[in-house]
Amino acid sequence: PERNNGSTTVTINVLDVNDNTPRFLSNNGRYVETVPEGIYTVASSRLITNVNPENGLLTYSITGGNTDSDFSINNAFRINPTSGEFSVGNVGLDYETQKVHYITVAAIDSGPTPRTGTVLVTVNVLDINDNNPNFNPVNYEVSIPESSSITPIVTVSAKDMDETANVVYKLVASTDSNDFTIDGASGLISSKVNALDFETKPRYVFRVTTTDGENKNELSGTATVTVNILNLRAPVFTSRNFDVTINETQDLGIVFIKVTATDDDTSGPFNQFEYYIVGDGIAPNYFEIDINTGIVRVRSSLSADDGEEYTLTARVIDNGKPPKEDTATIDITVNRVQPPRFTTPPGSEVNVREDLDPNTGIFTLPVTTTGNPVSFFLLLF
Repeated sequence: PERNNGSTTVTINVLDVNDNTPRFLSNNGRYVETVPEGIYTVASSRLITNVNPENGLLTYSITGGNTDSDFSINNAFRINPTSGEFSVGNVGLDYETQKVHYITVAAIDSGPTPRTGTVLVTVNVLDINDNNPNFNPVNYEVSIPESSSITPIVTVSAKDMDETANVVYKLVASTDSNDFTIDGASGLISSKVNALDFETKPRYVFRVTTTDGENKNELSGTATVTVNILNLRAPVFTSRNFDVTINETQDLGIVFIKVTATDDDTSGPFNQFEYYIVGDGIAPNYFEIDINTGIVRVRSSLSADDGEEYTLTARVIDNGKPPKEDTATIDITVNRVQPPRFTTPPGSEVNVREDLDPNTGIFTLPVTTTGNPVSFFLLLF
């Protein structure tokens, strides 16, 4: 029998079931971006998924990031919820605060039971030279001894937060700074004169500046170098040895010699000094020196001793810190008083004429003496 055929069109509609999780098209499941610091609202990557439109209508959001950032993720970065365009937020990025940011971005589809896909966005912040070098402290004051020559005096220090900065130090030209030099790399300041002299100039004040070596940003600081005189000059006696001769009968407290010293320091207390008698032996028992004037006196009767020569050591000490001193010797010769002695032999006889007038000299009795006046008396037996 003959067969009749018929045909029809069958349309099968496949209903989309939300069985795919949004997946970001990125290398190794992450995005890496580099952004210069200080740049605002600069677009980064457009984040694209491979899902179909119906349930694939996605909403993008930032869900997390590194917790050590100084500002919140929502302020630092933003993402367009529809397009997935990722950009820097309104606060800008700062390399010195945070060098790398790790942000988690989520894409949520529009299915009845939404599915969420995530991706890690790494933002490397590019350092730019946006910080001036700063001195800390901004004022330096030091004291050094005079006569310091080519001596390191003080090191000034400035810091620049930029990693690429190369801080260079220099002295601001002035009359005071002409006597000093600075190491441009270390900030070490030294004297370049043969000797710093307090009497010539007691204080130097000059400025030190820095540049960061890139965009020539400068911040000035002040280094104050104070030259305080230290006790470098000792007092000196005007003679290394003083000689004097006195009599045994020298009255107590009467000046018989004055020793003197000088000091080339021109300001007190370093040019102020005192005198002392030092040493062992019996000499200090008989003599004393005025602490302020250097006047030497007999302090105890010389008759108590039969010595004829005494040596004192005089010391002069200034009021510097540390004190400096000098010494000298005082050689004292004592003329001992000897009783007068007749040189005529005892029992000598003299012939006298009977017709001599009264008060007529008969003869002279020779006498030895130490030079003191001699009185004669006639003793009758």
